[in-house]
Amino acid sequence: MLYLPLTDLFVNPGALLLIGICLGILTAVRNWCGNLLLVPALNLFGLPAVLAVSAGTGGDFAQSVTVMLDPGEGKHFPHRTAFSLIACGMAGSAAGSLGILLLSGDGPAATLLRTAYTSLLAAGAAVLLLSRLRRRGWPGTLLPRLFSPPSRFFLPPGPHSTAAIGLLTGFLNGFLGLGAALTGKTLLERFGPAPAGITGRLTRLNAVFTAGTALFIMAAAGRVEILALLLLLTGIFIGRSTGAILPPALSRSLPVQCALAALMLLTAAALCLKTAGAAETAGLLGLTGLLASCSLLLLSALGYGLLRRFLLKRTKAAPVPQHH
Repeated sequence: MLYLPLTDLFVNPGALLLIGICLGILTAVRNWCGNLLLVPALNLFGLPAVLAVSAGTGGDFAQSVTVMLDPGEGKHFPHRTAFSLIACGMAGSAAGSLGILLLSGDGPAATLLRTAYTSLLAAGAAVLLLSRLRRRGWPGTLLPRLFSPPSRFFLPPGPHSTAAIGLLTGFLNGFLGLGAALTGKTLLERFGPAPAGITGRLTRLNAVFTAGTALFIMAAAGRVEILALLLLLTGIFIGRSTGAILPPALSRSLPVQCALAALMLLTAAALCLKTAGAAETAGLLGLTGLLASCSLLLLSALGYGLLRRFLLKRTKAAPVPQHH
């Protein structure tokens, strides 16, 4: 058992590593799904709200640094836009981190965290299901075009929109542990002035500074469990390496999207149960759903590979018609 001195808890390191592997597989299949499930899974596992948020910011920081070190990534982006985004992102992250730390002493932080993630998970499940029924209308996102992009009405592209996006992504990262790269890319591609081709690199750079600020404040306040975070990150990188070998067509298939939507709804229900006081039932329900979904993904990948090999052998064995 692994002892966490900040909360005086003993946790199973194997279970924590397995959660990280499952989240890494989900991140490889659908990046935003794994990011959205990280903090709720840790809270259902037994970590308090503030420690789950600090682990979420730590995971976002480590993954963003890894992507930024990739030599294949582009290195050119508007410096003025980047400076505005990063400066406002760091300010929003500091405000969010201080807010969750101040609320943690009185207890409402856990309730706010679960309520926010319940809504986000329900919205994520709706996006997964609607994306199969509607054509994508906004570039770079999976959201269906239910209505026209509202940027032309209340948030015209420009310095003000960049500052607002930075503040919002930073606050969500510091207060909820939600990945700054996840929210920043979506908001920049809809409302920001940056071209769509550089938003990925730009938001990853913003995530390094934003998540780094939140992680520094959490560590200074003594709310970061280093051993648990390292174990979780190890599992995430193992899971991402495992998920990288899955066929890309698998993530776009209807059964996989339905399974991910069901997992999000199940996790949202588990958070509601934990808020109601049934912590053990909620943890068992949420973590069982996580393991079942990842097992289904791996079995689907195995079946997909075997089916392709069988069809390829039948194609080679089929007689070639001869013309006389």
